[in-house]
Amino acid sequence: QIPNLFQREEIESLTQAFKSGSSLKSISKLAMDTIYYKFREEVKKNLRVVICMDPTNSVFRKRIRRYSSLISSCSIDWYSSWDTDALQVIAKNQLSSFASLDIQIPLGIIVEVCVQIYQSMLQIFQSFSDQMRRQAFITTSNFFEFLNLLQSNLQRKRTEKGNLIKRLTNGQEKLKEVYQMVQQLQANYEQIMPILEKTSLEMEKLMVVLSEKRKEADATKEMVKYEEAIAVEEAKEAQQLTEGAELQLAEALPALASATKALNKISRKDVTEIRSFTTPPPGMVAVLETLYILLGKKIRSNMKKEDLWIEAKAMLNESHFIQKLLDFDLENIKEESILKLRPYIQDPSFTPANVERTSVACKSLCIWVRAVEHYYWVSKAVEPRKKRLEEANVTLKATLLKLEERRAKLIQVEEKIASLSEQYQVAEEKKNGLMANVSESQIKLNRARKLIGGLGGENVRWEQQIHQLQSSWSTLLGDTILSSAAIVFCGPVSAEYRQQMMNQWQKSLRKCHVSFSDPFSLVSSTGIPVQIRSWHLSGLPYDAHSLENAIIAMEGKRWPLMIDPQGQANKWIRNMERENKLSVVSYSNPEFIRILENCIHFGTPVLLEGVEQDLDPILDPLLSRQIFKVDGHSVVRLGEKVVPYNEKFRLYITSVHLNPHFPPEICTKINLIDFRITKEGLEDQLLHIVVKTEKEELEKQTHSLTESITLNKKELQEIEERIVAMLDNAEGDILEDEVLIDTLAASKRTSLEIWSRLIQNERTQQEIKKAREKYQPSAHRASFLYFCVADLALVDHMYQFSLQWFIQLFIQCIVSLPCDPEDDFDIRVQKINQEFATVLFQNVSRCLFQKHKLLFSLLLSTCILR
Repeated sequence: QIPNLFQREEIESLTQAFKSGSSLKSISKLAMDTIYYKFREEVKKNLRVVICMDPTNSVFRKRIRRYSSLISSCSIDWYSSWDTDALQVIAKNQLSSFASLDIQIPLGIIVEVCVQIYQSMLQIFQSFSDQMRRQAFITTSNFFEFLNLLQSNLQRKRTEKGNLIKRLTNGQEKLKEVYQMVQQLQANYEQIMPILEKTSLEMEKLMVVLSEKRKEADATKEMVKYEEAIAVEEAKEAQQLTEGAELQLAEALPALASATKALNKISRKDVTEIRSFTTPPPGMVAVLETLYILLGKKIRSNMKKEDLWIEAKAMLNESHFIQKLLDFDLENIKEESILKLRPYIQDPSFTPANVERTSVACKSLCIWVRAVEHYYWVSKAVEPRKKRLEEANVTLKATLLKLEERRAKLIQVEEKIASLSEQYQVAEEKKNGLMANVSESQIKLNRARKLIGGLGGENVRWEQQIHQLQSSWSTLLGDTILSSAAIVFCGPVSAEYRQQMMNQWQKSLRKCHVSFSDPFSLVSSTGIPVQIRSWHLSGLPYDAHSLENAIIAMEGKRWPLMIDPQGQANKWIRNMERENKLSVVSYSNPEFIRILENCIHFGTPVLLEGVEQDLDPILDPLLSRQIFKVDGHSVVRLGEKVVPYNEKFRLYITSVHLNPHFPPEICTKINLIDFRITKEGLEDQLLHIVVKTEKEELEKQTHSLTESITLNKKELQEIEERIVAMLDNAEGDILEDEVLIDTLAASKRTSLEIWSRLIQNERTQQEIKKAREKYQPSAHRASFLYFCVADLALVDHMYQFSLQWFIQLFIQCIVSLPCDPEDDFDIRVQKINQEFATVLFQNVSRCLFQKHKLLFSLLLSTCILR
């Protein structure tokens, strides 16, 4: 029991929880201490502690000696390497998703290959440790990582290749559609042109007829206009005559209207009153006589007044007498009757006032008689005017009739013109439609020619690329197995052992009949050319070993720990991540934890340099990728703090130790990479140095060309991907999308310009390369001399010569060597070689023990003679 492990409050909460969760009914009656005692006993009974320790480490022996209870109180169980059956079960379980990938090779064969690769690695790593005296551990966690990486890489590559094939095929289909459209448009163009010519001729004929009809209509309009003017004048004259007559008649009409009004006032009673007279007065007799005369009744000369009165009463007795007077035809009064009325009218006593004395009704009749007589004479005075009016009306009617005929003819002509105009408009619309169709066809043909002219060469390249991609399906699985195994297992070993591993893996693949690319290269299988060129510009050496190291560091699932005694990886990482705000830290930096927290939070890269043979335990959660979610956000525990984790965060670790001994528990958390410089990489650097020292302009031009080629190829790749993507995303008739056609054409023009620049730059680069190769012997020998000097550390660990010191000595030697203008390149290179060998021997000999100087002389001599 550990004393004072819990506070009093914690003990109370524990016992309370234990009491509530216990199945014993009597426990609630026990004292608190008794319950706590039972809690401790329950913990003792169920607690299991498992301690895992590495037996290969000296720490294990020290702890056994210091803590004897590890032996006396523990059950020791030794775990050896997993056998083949266990590995196969694990691999089969991990790779179970391969069934959904439609892979032709059975899963059992893939599992067998993976197991063979892992088991071969155990032997190779043991051989590497024995021969090179450098520790490298491989555990089952590496096997798990290999399987997971194989699975993710295969899915990703299959998806990428499938999508690329689909997009390229779609691009080809679009171009085929364009070719077919061109044929259809050409046929349509040839079919429309005769119709267009025929329609044009028809329109010309219609235009001639329409022009004639319009002239006829214009002439008819002029005649109608002229006759309308005549009719207006005649109508004016008739109107004037009518108005004059009406004006004269207006003199009699008021009296006539007054008389008519008076007649309307005569009632039947008034008529009866007149009839009631036995002997009528003279005024009444005169009124009745005048009515007899106007109504056309004859008065006999021998007629007595009594007889006249009797007939007058009979006339008055008629039922419609007053209505007959009201309906009297004023226009057809006989002159004879008016002449007979004259004596009466001229009689001074025949006035309404005098007649009114005898009878009121006779007064109204007297007024009517006089009004009719007056109207007759006024109407007779107007008669000539009426005759002229009738003649004028007849003339006007004839003129209007003639005018209507002209107008009818004009309407016919205008209808004919309208019909012709409609025909012409239909023909014109047809012609415009045909011309629009021809214009659209011409535009589409031009766009199609532009598209075909720009992408015709791309079609051939796409066909080749599709063929290559389809042929690579058969080797995809094998290449992915080799590349995934190389990323997981090849990091800690040298180039020779990597090649040995690759040969062993390829042998296993051939044995299991799994196809792969032969020859296989991790760089060609996994590397991206544009990215590799950018790495070289950032300072990565050009040799294959360094390229493989870079791919392993960037593609691995664990953070890379690079063994970098010469600082090559450090320089490359600094330059590559400079734009991403790289933070460089070390354990000696007091702000190490704060900087690391900020970088994890904001997703900026970190370079942890100068690590020893152990890593700070605070990094364990970060190295193990122990990322968890809090409130939906990714976090990682760093010490006692929980830090928000940004997916863009990257961690790089470098060590300057030549042969660090990292324990297995660290090797399982990091991706250990041997970034020691190789002879080829050093030779390239020394060639760069000697050319820069001797021909600075040449080296500047080389760097500039390399940078230009890298940028051009990157831009070219982006343009090609954009062309394929635009064609893939195009919908409907591609020839109607002018923006797309112009963009594709512009992209292709830019692509051709870049290709032209690339060809010129690469041609120039080859010329520069030939000029640089003249200094190759100096760089070649100097690289051998460096490794000769570096091998002195095997004689005595005190003999440590840095690469920076070696390069600085090499530069000083070249600068101090006088340059003779008469010397050619070969003589100059020989002088550099001789001078540097002498300077190197002198500087190194001063640092050696006397007993080792002769050995160094022998090593240097054999190196030079090699």
